[in-house]
Amino acid sequence: MCLQKLSFEKNVRFVNQQFILEIKKMKDLGTLAKKYLFPALVIITGLYLVFMGIVPDSETGISQNSSFLIGGFTILLLGVLILLFVMDIIKSRKIQIGLYLALLLPMCLLLTNALYSSINTTIEEIETKKQKDILIKQALNDIKDIELEYRKKYGWFSSDFNELKRFLIVDSVYSIDTEGDIPDHPITEEHQAILGYNTIDNYIEIESYDEEEALKCGLIKKDTNWTNVLVKLFTGEQALNNERVYPFDLENFSYVPSTENTQFAIAADVLESDDESFEFLYQENGTKKFVSSQLVDKDKDQEHLYNSISNGIVLTDTISANGKILKGDVLVTLNDNSIESMNDFLNSLKSISLKDSVNFTFTRVEKETTSTFSSTIAITDLISKNRKNLSSILIYLEEKFSPLKYNPENFTLINIGKDFTQKESELSKAYLDSTSIKKFCNYRSIYNGSSFEYDKNILFSESIPSEEFFQFFTTSKIGTPVFTAYDPKPYDPLMERDTLRVGSLKEVKTNGNWDE
Repeated sequence: MCLQKLSFEKNVRFVNQQFILEIKKMKDLGTLAKKYLFPALVIITGLYLVFMGIVPDSETGISQNSSFLIGGFTILLLGVLILLFVMDIIKSRKIQIGLYLALLLPMCLLLTNALYSSINTTIEEIETKKQKDILIKQALNDIKDIELEYRKKYGWFSSDFNELKRFLIVDSVYSIDTEGDIPDHPITEEHQAILGYNTIDNYIEIESYDEEEALKCGLIKKDTNWTNVLVKLFTGEQALNNERVYPFDLENFSYVPSTENTQFAIAADVLESDDESFEFLYQENGTKKFVSSQLVDKDKDQEHLYNSISNGIVLTDTISANGKILKGDVLVTLNDNSIESMNDFLNSLKSISLKDSVNFTFTRVEKETTSTFSSTIAITDLISKNRKNLSSILIYLEEKFSPLKYNPENFTLINIGKDFTQKESELSKAYLDSTSIKKFCNYRSIYNGSSFEYDKNILFSESIPSEEFFQFFTTSKIGTPVFTAYDPKPYDPLMERDTLRVGSLKEVKTNGNWDE
């Protein structure tokens, strides 16, 4: 028993000793961790900062400046020195102080100087940007003023600086000067006689003057004065009295001030509305030939017809009464009458009655072959639940056909404002007023010699006027003209990407994106 007791006590002592040793080891590890944790963190931070200073940002491609890199190296070196001290590699106090003075102190001084220089440079750059922005804002406001006058004259904005320059030099705008004041008392008996008023029938009118009545009575005068746009906006006496940052330069107004040949970006468009239709025109590339929007294949679904067919109208959908006729077939005759345009088709339909049959002749293009075939449809076969009378049948046939289309790649879209459209009634669709657009284009010297194509391959011009009036109903929307102009390469030392601009293509506004 005694031997067993002694053995047990011996084992307990052994276990206790081992436990104490383990605790001591853990304390030693904790001491080591505390000892090396701080220098390790300093070294890791320094390495990270050096890496950031050397490698450009993946998104912006921008690298940090030299001051940032110097700071990273300073922190890294500080971490290394602290580690050497902790490891007792450097034991001498004198050596420690010497290293601080020889290495860290110059780097700290260099960093401080670089930081001061960087701050000073940044302040100078910010001041430079303020001065540049003042000049750019003046230039953008000049462009805005020109665009606003241009819209008054033509109904939309321009996206061409050459056109705006032409407008400044050649065009004139009018202003109305009013002399005199409208009286605030009832109309006198003398003026009642001039206006043809009497106190019984016109007791409401004689209570006060309106502008028209004051004009007729000679109380006010209005003079319409035409002024060159350049004179009105920038070189006239009144314009010169306006506060400006710098004089207007006709030859360089499209360029960003204080830059080497950097031109402002400019764009114009029409924000479409949902309440009314209007027409587009297309201009054939490299020519002065204008084409109705109905003659251009905007959807690119008639490519097989571009060079194969010159006359006729194309079927845009199948006709339910005859499965032989397919979408894409080109109608060339109707009841033996030649069909070259939509007008020919509509005129032929006018003579049809419910008892008639319609004889069609079509041309069909399939791959590289072209064939011609005829088909007859009795008008009564077109009667359905939705088409019970002749007028609805004719509307149905009209909707199935459209003019032949041109290749859209050969044309450029031209927006036409509502001033060049007409409506037969409030309930009818708008159509392009060919007379007004012709007069407009003839007025502008750059368009002299223009031709206008409202039927494919049939050209009209001011020199060869047409007695017929062509109506092409609209397919797009009437909208509000918008424009924008901005500095495409802004001076941006702080990398804020704050491009100065006037106007917008997304909303109706003409002011700049700064506080004015």
